[in-house]
Amino acid sequence: MDQGNYFQKNKKKLTIIVAIAIFSIGIFLRAYHFHDWLDFGDDQVNDATIVGAVVDHNAPWPLLGPKMSHTGNDGRKGQYHLGPMFYYFEITSAKIFGNYPDKMAYPDLLFDVLTLPLFYLFFRRFFSTNITLALTGLYVVSFYALSFSHSAWNPNPIPFFVLLFLLSLLEFLVRREKTSWMWIVFLGLALGIGIQLHAILLVLLPLVAAIVFFFLLKRNWRVLTKWGAVFLIALILNAGQIASELKKNFSNTRNFFSSIQSDAGAGNGKGSFMNNIPLDISCHMQANAYILSSLGSNECNFSFTNPARWRKISLGSWADLLFGVLFSVFGYGFLIYNFRAEKEEKRKYFLGLVLLFVSCSFLVLLPVIEKPFRYFLPTIFVPFLFLGFLLDYFTRKNFQKFLPLLVLIFSLLLATNYLSIQAATKELLSHTRNGQDHIVLGETETLVNYIIARTKDNQREAYLLTSRESANFFKPVEFIARMNQFQILGAKGIDKIPPGKTVFYVQSSELKKNAVSGKFKMFKNFGQVTLYQIIN
Repeated sequence: MDQGNYFQKNKKKLTIIVAIAIFSIGIFLRAYHFHDWLDFGDDQVNDATIVGAVVDHNAPWPLLGPKMSHTGNDGRKGQYHLGPMFYYFEITSAKIFGNYPDKMAYPDLLFDVLTLPLFYLFFRRFFSTNITLALTGLYVVSFYALSFSHSAWNPNPIPFFVLLFLLSLLEFLVRREKTSWMWIVFLGLALGIGIQLHAILLVLLPLVAAIVFFFLLKRNWRVLTKWGAVFLIALILNAGQIASELKKNFSNTRNFFSSIQSDAGAGNGKGSFMNNIPLDISCHMQANAYILSSLGSNECNFSFTNPARWRKISLGSWADLLFGVLFSVFGYGFLIYNFRAEKEEKRKYFLGLVLLFVSCSFLVLLPVIEKPFRYFLPTIFVPFLFLGFLLDYFTRKNFQKFLPLLVLIFSLLLATNYLSIQAATKELLSHTRNGQDHIVLGETETLVNYIIARTKDNQREAYLLTSRESANFFKPVEFIARMNQFQILGAKGIDKIPPGKTVFYVQSSELKKNAVSGKFKMFKNFGQVTLYQIIN
């Protein structure tokens, strides 16, 4: 056998083995203790209640989806509702697998897993196989990406549909009027579903799609028919929301534009639209570093326009910030330089599309930029792209010479993400997790079972005292109790509870003492929360 063919054949086998190993690790991390560690806060309870009513035939399929939290007056009246597709995913899953919170979350897990091969396909459009495998391997263990893997939440599928959207647009840019119908359908699905996952995508995806559409239309009008099919698919997927708007005189649309005007004028409470530019830049840099390395805080805690906070930053935080600034400056610089210098059409389109998407993301985030890094889910691939530029540059210069440096960089990034994963896993396994504002499903179930066991004989109800400290825990406990045919009643004071009734109080475990006045005869720690049984 020819030595070159033998080497090439074995190289392909090794690539397949490495890819399978990477994807297997990714699936394992995302599915590990999925039931027990599933986030189960107030939002999940509200969604599960709506979905459960449909599954039990007590309500029709909804025409609108989840509410956007930062819309409406005081977060209550005039809130904007997303499209219903997230609910449709959950309803379908619950009808197939069962009406229970973890079963409703299976679509989130599925899209999370499917993102892994899509990530590989997207980066393979520009980088070599080895670099793409390395980047995919790092994405698989990204603590930021994994932090969304154990929850049922409408933004969770964003990475999948954004990558599908970009891959489909790239195919249009390269193939134009010869684009296959498979990619036409994919683009219609990505656009039609993506805009129902978050208000940011509702603006971002149509904006990017419109720019690409007019660019292609200017070059060849024959793409019009296929783009018409894309928009038709997206329109059909949003039929529920359109029907609701026609029925309610476009009240939901008016709520959306009202929120945009409010945010643009007040910077979402933080300052004017223009004043948000430094914050937007700062948060992008910090997010890029955190997504890649998990170093630093999980929210934007520094702004170039707030010198008063500079003195409060620790030495370690300064190091994280310096890494974020340098990494982002070089990353965006590489992106612009490579786009200008690239001669091959396919690679140039790839870079141009990413540059367009990143630029539009920056503009869309300007009026709504906030501390939490969850807003950067649409651009989760960006820091990995920047790292890919660095690897590609060193590989082209002198791979053997820079190999030790590349190994060191990857080892450090793998280590920082591993340590973050290990710390979070240890807390969950040892039931010492605290500092969060909601509990996980396993903790809730164990707590409810304990309440039922401690309740007096022949009683299928118990009271749970409520306070500001327990506000985030009442709904999950009440919901799971109801699933067990047990009733949890809320009360603001012991004097409002009939004598002889079993009374409990639950609060975050990080609070050192019972926040409700009165005597208690027992308390038990359930990880994130501590349960007290109050003497009545």
